[in-house]
Amino acid sequence: MSNKLILLNQSTSYKPKTRDQIINVQSNFCNLRDADDIPIFTIYLTSLYANNNLDKFINWITRLKAAGSTHIDIGLTAKYDENLGWIDRYPISDIDLTNNLPLLQKIANVLINMNFIPHIHLSWDDNGFSWGMNNIPTIISELKPLIPYCLWNTGWDGCFPSWSRDQTITAIQLLRQCLGPNGQIATEFGGPGGLFPYIDMGQGQADYDGPLQQLDCLCLEYGNNGQIPIPDCGMQQQGTRILGKSYNLPLISGCDDHSNVYYLSSPRQRGPLNICIYEWVWGGAYSQIRKLSQPSDAATIAKQFKAYGYSSFGNGQPL
Repeated sequence: MSNKLILLNQSTSYKPKTRDQIINVQSNFCNLRDADDIPIFTIYLTSLYANNNLDKFINWITRLKAAGSTHIDIGLTAKYDENLGWIDRYPISDIDLTNNLPLLQKIANVLINMNFIPHIHLSWDDNGFSWGMNNIPTIISELKPLIPYCLWNTGWDGCFPSWSRDQTITAIQLLRQCLGPNGQIATEFGGPGGLFPYIDMGQGQADYDGPLQQLDCLCLEYGNNGQIPIPDCGMQQQGTRILGKSYNLPLISGCDDHSNVYYLSSPRQRGPLNICIYEWVWGGAYSQIRKLSQPSDAATIAKQFKAYGYSSFGNGQPL
């Protein structure tokens, strides 16, 4: 079937992927350029489709596939109206599908039929915590046919620590209630600036052994201060706590590596938790969409994280 015929097909012909495939994020959500030198911000695929710009839609999909993407990041909304330096605002029109969920389902089916896994961000953080508690159950109910095909993310830009620990846990528990056992849940942890996102919500391993048992994929957003991250004590500490024996970076003399603390040492009811290096500021969405960095920068940073022991990446694939 040709790409354009697939775009017109609303049904889902592919069988659902396995849990391991769905949670193992490999995407390029804002680190490539299209034929017009526009940064490919995948959340705008919904706008391209809705506005019948199928040639650019296919151009983006083709480039994403060639760059190793198995996942495509889309959401309820696409809006980025900041001045980008090279242009007053992102040159593709914003879209809000919160009240047009059948169209979002159709677009997700198109991606599924192209053998991608939609990584659906529910924009819960953008719309507010109370909004999500009131609306997410209805949204998931209307998108129910997509549940076994997609990775479902609470939001963007690090829901924790913008949300409190209790709010984060409540959101994950509500999603599990709505998605059931066959839905795969992701959330994003940001940080206070600087290099490192939070991985500790306050109770360390007890959180991972308890409420975070319902989480399938943890996305981490790094700040990396305008440079490619280099091995240091902070990276060593995070690696040993979240990767354990998979951590490949040689221990740095004098650093407190907390090697006796491994948050994921206990058996997990749903299987292993995937740790995704989802985004970093330099070489990531912020700099790529402003054309302050090149697509190759994202690949270079992903390669360095891969050397640390990580294997899942959201914004650039290691070369």
